[in-house]
Amino acid sequence: MSSEKKILFVAYYYPPIKAIGSLRPYYLSKEMAASGWKVFVNTTSNRNIFTQDELPVSFLEKIQFIETFDLHKIKFIILRMHHYLRRTMYTKALRGEKNRERGADKIGGGRLRKLLDSFLINISYEGGWIYIVLSVWRSYRTVKRKKIKYIYSTFSPYSNHIIAYLLKMFCRDLIWVADFRDLPPGIARNEMYGKSLQKILNNIIFSKVDIATTVSRGLKHSLESHFKNCFVLYNGFNALQTDHENIHKTTPDFNIVYTGSLYGGKRNIEPILAALVDLVGRYEIKFVYAGKDSFIVRELFERHGLSKILVDKGVIDRGAALKLQREAGVNLMVTWASKQEKGILTGKFFEYIQAGRPILCLINGEKDEELEEIVEKCKLGAVAYGEEIGKISKFILDIYLGKKEYQYNMQEVFRYSYKNLASELSMKLLTFGSHGNGDEKT
Repeated sequence: MSSEKKILFVAYYYPPIKAIGSLRPYYLSKEMAASGWKVFVNTTSNRNIFTQDELPVSFLEKIQFIETFDLHKIKFIILRMHHYLRRTMYTKALRGEKNRERGADKIGGGRLRKLLDSFLINISYEGGWIYIVLSVWRSYRTVKRKKIKYIYSTFSPYSNHIIAYLLKMFCRDLIWVADFRDLPPGIARNEMYGKSLQKILNNIIFSKVDIATTVSRGLKHSLESHFKNCFVLYNGFNALQTDHENIHKTTPDFNIVYTGSLYGGKRNIEPILAALVDLVGRYEIKFVYAGKDSFIVRELFERHGLSKILVDKGVIDRGAALKLQREAGVNLMVTWASKQEKGILTGKFFEYIQAGRPILCLINGEKDEELEEIVEKCKLGAVAYGEEIGKISKFILDIYLGKKEYQYNMQEVFRYSYKNLASELSMKLLTFGSHGNGDEKT
């Protein structure tokens, strides 16, 4: 085979590593391999350190696990310290010892988060320099030997883009797709040390990008001034696992299910708790939580007098989480929006679509037109904001009493299948590879 349909994915997080960020490169590479591409993956060998996910990788011609030492033992110590600080600060905020907004800001990272987001630290923290050097060395040999034409790197971590940049410098004919699931340091509105240096680094690295992809129109708006070709490639779901009949399935227990984190206070579940206060005395409703923020969730439920309806599963594997989602009365998506950040369409949202149950999207902050549009076109459920307690109550009660059913618009839904998204990416790559078209912006 010629180099025309050969692609190297640079993805630090990739199955069997269990991470929501590993699913996007996994399903894109899987579907591209199924459609005739020869796919190579540059990733970490730390699958024995990370929690693992049971996803098959046998479809790939070659997976290149780089033998790395990337300071993960130190990272785990830092994460434990960070978790302790978040718990302490949040508890103080809930008990009124500090202003809530101030407490939430500190939970959002404080000095530790600011340090981890800062120039050079953000590169060394995930992946690290040994990972970068070994990846460039081994991937360069693979690119040359296998005559690979395309490279796809995904953020986060930032290390993936540095690897792709250096490969592009050594192999000038490579066509580089830089993917952004989130806004990177220097563009994101987060506090950090050395922001001016980070911006310089961004300008140097991004100058070599041929095509930039991101997961929503909101993020594209923040990124497109940095790239000549920038288009939206949404997160998606594995269409082969979608259970269409599940939409109308009745469940023996009515559970509101949330599987995820509170993202340092940016995701706020208190509006739904306020709505549940008026419902739990009259109706049999449970709230099932699965994620790493059990301590904070328990504190919030206790504060609202709702401890008796909380079923706390803690951290569970992906298969168990998907089962909870399929059996939910309502799946709860919690996100945020601001003037600078909109369209936070996480992989969790598309997992919920795959589950086929009604979705309540709870947004903390500004109006998010993009999310509202997707929910409306696909007929997924409802979008509510923090002050809309009555709307939240009515949505839950209508489903509980069987007054309203949600018939997904499958034609719209399948636009977000990874099979369709991989086909879209393939078309962009081949078009650019054939013509070098600088007017691909969409």
